[in-house]
Amino acid sequence: MTSFYRTGTVTLEQGSTAVVGNGTGWMLALISGGNILVEAIGNPLPIATVDSDTAITAELAWMGASGTYSYSIQRDTAYLKELDANSRNLSFMLSELRAGTIFKYDAVGTLAGRAMHDAKPARFGYLVIIGVEEPEFYVKASDAAGDWAGPFNYGTGPVGPAPSLAIGTVQTLSPDQPASVSLTGNNGAYQMTFAIPRGVQGYKGWVIEPEVVAHGSKQVLRVADFIGGEGTKPAGTGLYVGLGGLVADINDAIDIRGDVGPQGIRGITWRGAWSSLSEYVNGDLVTDDDAEANPATWISSTTNTNSRPRDNPADWQYFPGSVPRVQDYGLITDAADITRDYGGLAA
Repeated sequence: MTSFYRTGTVTLEQGSTAVVGNGTGWMLALISGGNILVEAIGNPLPIATVDSDTAITAELAWMGASGTYSYSIQRDTAYLKELDANSRNLSFMLSELRAGTIFKYDAVGTLAGRAMHDAKPARFGYLVIIGVEEPEFYVKASDAAGDWAGPFNYGTGPVGPAPSLAIGTVQTLSPDQPASVSLTGNNGAYQMTFAIPRGVQGYKGWVIEPEVVAHGSKQVLRVADFIGGEGTKPAGTGLYVGLGGLVADINDAIDIRGDVGPQGIRGITWRGAWSSLSEYVNGDLVTDDDAEANPATWISSTTNTNSRPRDNPADWQYFPGSVPRVQDYGLITDAADITRDYGGLAA
């Protein structure tokens, strides 16, 4: 394949990029790129696209006079294509560096995975980090599908100092306002200020007014009313407090009293004056004269009937402190708390 193609002629119009071929076979000759050199006063026409055997779109408009001319197409060689690709990549990289977007990437993955983003708009960045020794960076050169520039080397600089971030004031807004946050500061020292809407104020809650109701041996709670709230009063008046909430059946209500405790020791029971007809049990307290006819108080230590306290010390004990006790000091062996009846002086 020769470096030049000269078959036919071209018709050009001043100011137009359209190149019309006469007797040409550009697609048949596999023309894909290069420069059209017209044998007339004008400018070279770099080929943008080969549209058919007789139609080419140039990258530059024809500046010479309109007419039909002989021409030569200087085909792109591998070297020229490489120079052109390098030139375009370098130009694109310089423009991206000036724009500050050369190191910004929007997605990462494998080189094969880049095809998923072929339809992204210009300046979309894709970083290849899987399956390569060094990261490779590609950028969409235009909105055209699959028009990628790169790969470019991608690296990171040294880690800068950590910024200082402080929390500023928190402003409470009304419920109808949206929340917001603002960031102020510079040189690594920043402050965040929040504005948060207040929640909607709800109704004041209702409180149960209970009443105690007897149900057999149980004492249960019934809802007498709901008090203290706002808005619509809740349903439930007349229900009972059950184990899991309010219940309609009183049999499901819980007993508010605790379990019955064990029987305690029987205490002292006041029975009044002793009677021979009454039955007494342990702990009963009675009054009856002692042997000197003095009123005295006695406490039963057994269950008994018609057992007079002063005559039956096995059933009754003298309750201390009820009357002054008469002591017998005749014999040192006598018990100190024995009350004796010695009758008259002659005895």
